[in-house]
Amino acid sequence: MGKQAATLGNSAMALPGKIDVTLDKLERGDLRVRVRSQETDRLLRRLIGTVQAAIYGLFGAASLVSATMLFIHQRYGWAAGAAVCGLGCVGMVLRMLSKLERQERMFS
Repeated sequence: MGKQAATLGNSAMALPGKIDVTLDKLERGDLRVRVRSQETDRLLRRLIGTVQAAIYGLFGAASLVSATMLFIHQRYGWAAGAAVCGLGCVGMVLRMLSKLERQERMFS
C-alpha cells in the first residue's frame, strides 16, 4: 500500500512538467492531433460519389448530344458509337445513385 502511495505521489509531482512539455510541443507545432469521425468519412464518401455521378452525367449528356448531331449529319456509325458511350455513362450514373441511396438507407 505504501509503495502504491509513493508511486502515485511521484506521478502527481511529474505531471506538471509533462503538461509543460506537451504544451511547448503544441505551441511549436511539433504535436499533431488526428481526429477520425465516422460521420465525416461517410459524408465525404457520399460527396465523392455524387461528384463522380455528376461527371459521368455530364459526359453522358455530351455524348448523347454528339450522337444526335452525328445522326443529323448522317454519320450513323459514329452516332451509334457516341450513343452507346452516352448510354453507358447514363447507366453508370444510375448505378452510382442507387448505390448512394442504398448506403444512405443503411446508415440512417
